[in-house]
Amino acid sequence: MAWIQLTQARVGHKNGVRYEDAYLMAQKATSLGEASFPLSLTHQYETQQRQNWTSRLEVVTTMVELSKFQAIAHPTVVVPQEVDNAIAQMIGLPISPVRVFGGGLDFITGKSFGRFAIPSQINLEELGYPESFSTLIRNHPSAPVK
Repeated sequence: MAWIQLTQARVGHKNGVRYEDAYLMAQKATSLGEASFPLSLTHQYETQQRQNWTSRLEVVTTMVELSKFQAIAHPTVVVPQEVDNAIAQMIGLPISPVRVFGGGLDFITGKSFGRFAIPSQINLEELGYPESFSTLIRNHPSAPVK
């Protein structure tokens, strides 16, 4: 997924003009439930490498908007399940479904961080987050906000 180019289109950057149609199509397909753009641990690592805070938050805003907090499981979660299923199939035992898609940071990393929530009294804009990010986080049904 070309998150940087989609972000450039979303924010109206001159380099994003050629990606505006792709962004609008992704936005519409997501809102209709016709497309899914789940995130992985690799997305998280690559985003953290962006040195410019504003640029990083713009990319994250696009990711949250299009992913709707959907995620791809970490390989350390998926691979053991697949191995168990391969062995079960070889010896004639029932196979359990492998859950590859889910939601949130716990699912991406394969670790439990507990139920984290952003208290509603915290003003994200005062902490330097753009209004577009704050609004998206606060209004999304899966958002970690109390």
